[in-house]
Amino acid sequence: MDRIVVGTRGSRLSGIQTELVISKLKANFPDMEFEVSVIKTEGDRKPDVPLVDLAGDGIFTKDIEDALLDRKIDIAVHSLKDLPTKIHPDLAISAITEREDPRDVLISKGNLALDDLPKGARLGTESPRRIAQLKAYRDDLEILGLRGNVDTRIRKLDSGDYDAIVIAAAGVVRLGMKDRIAQYLPTSIVIPAPGQGALAVETRRNDSELNDIIRSMDDRDTRIAVQEEREFLSRLGGGCVVPIASYAVVRSGELFIEGMVGDDSGKRIIRGDAEKRIDLSRDIGADLAERLLAEGAYRLLKGEISYLPLLDKRVIVTSEEHLAEKLSAELMELGAQPVLLPSIGVRPLADFSALDAAIRGIGRYDWVVFTSGNGGRFVAERFRALGMDVSELNRAKVAAVGPATAKSLRDANVRIDFVPKKYLTSEIADGLGDVSGKRILLLRADIADRRLVDALESRGAKVEQVDAYRTVPIRHSREEINGLLDRNGISHVIFTSASEVQSFADMIGGDMSRLRASIVSIGPVTSDALYRLGMTADITAEEHTVEGIIKAILKNRISA
Repeated sequence: MDRIVVGTRGSRLSGIQTELVISKLKANFPDMEFEVSVIKTEGDRKPDVPLVDLAGDGIFTKDIEDALLDRKIDIAVHSLKDLPTKIHPDLAISAITEREDPRDVLISKGNLALDDLPKGARLGTESPRRIAQLKAYRDDLEILGLRGNVDTRIRKLDSGDYDAIVIAAAGVVRLGMKDRIAQYLPTSIVIPAPGQGALAVETRRNDSELNDIIRSMDDRDTRIAVQEEREFLSRLGGGCVVPIASYAVVRSGELFIEGMVGDDSGKRIIRGDAEKRIDLSRDIGADLAERLLAEGAYRLLKGEISYLPLLDKRVIVTSEEHLAEKLSAELMELGAQPVLLPSIGVRPLADFSALDAAIRGIGRYDWVVFTSGNGGRFVAERFRALGMDVSELNRAKVAAVGPATAKSLRDANVRIDFVPKKYLTSEIADGLGDVSGKRILLLRADIADRRLVDALESRGAKVEQVDAYRTVPIRHSREEINGLLDRNGISHVIFTSASEVQSFADMIGGDMSRLRASIVSIGPVTSDALYRLGMTADITAEEHTVEGIIKAILKNRISA
């Protein structure tokens, strides 16, 4: 082969990048001839259409790839960040060049840095990734859409349309406009796009001779780093319209990667990083992505996410109906198939006299303690039935066993004075401070044990226990239970209370060893109930809520 036709976009930057590739190839193959073929892509044909309104991935690459598949060109030169993570099976990325600076930069009037821009300054960028991170850092800026090549964007800044713009450093440097840069934005503020700053040379997979030629210019460290960045993006299922960022670098035999998933407003940014020896770094990008999913990124990616971490997993949920509904909805969002097998139900009291008396006399207590979310729900309903406002609870101090209980009460305008970090009897009792001589109203289920009562009374408190609701066992036929437990594919069984554990054990004749799936517990009290029946919880949520259970399951998947 003595002649190569190179396909590229028509911008000045694309021309410079193509010449960089050609010069590297000429250094290795001085007798080779090159012809450049300029191809207009969908993104080039629609310069005024916002990126989020252009359909699908590959808006800057697909037309060039089509020319490659049709043998109109021999190789294609792309900015790697524009290339989708999944390419046509007949094509290959045969070389990734040594990376230019991958960071984003700020170009501004007066050469001002990001921190020095005045409040309300008009900042131009079209990238959801940049918008989310910039809003998270400075939500006082007015961020406006900005498209076009680097020259066009800088021209719009100079004409007064913007006070500042954010673009990739690599393009500015390659165009010889480095002097226009006011600030290189650190990754602590804006993490770059996967592959930013690197050039990809794409070929037909079966062109063996040509592929050998192109591989001569491949940069090993850049390839290792950007492969993990792109794997991070691929595992999250995002494209150029989702606020996702990742950046990896090889240094001293280690691969370091950091990643980000955000929402459009910048109010929720989930970040993380990881580091491994380079010979052990394969899949570090995917692992980091799964870790961020476990920390809540899956919520931000609803509707965009194509990777479902619990896809087709069958999960038995033993919770009472109200909680099971919420838990099942969360599991289905992750691709799981929840199997509802409630072992208890919660019902209103048959006799409200004690609860009504406590509510009417709420002012005589120093503390009111709620030991479950159901307690908060039923007590709020009873306040309304008596024609009283739930906020009357704040005539005393209010403690809630966990964040879900606290949220339900706050939603009813109740001030929460204490929430323990963990649902442990000692933490609840200690958190109330000096309770000697204090009157404490404990609103609980009818089957709750006395451990918290004993702990408070041992500290000199005067405790009044009042049932807020009753718990009833729900029975399922032995055939139904056996059929579920003997069926393959059950990955997890979730318990959210000690009473569920006991009721479930009764249903299966006490033989809890038949649970061959991972046993998930909402917290230490439930785990203790399992232990007393000869079982160990494989997964115990650190946060004793539905969200905490989901997070614990996902984290366990990553470490398993």
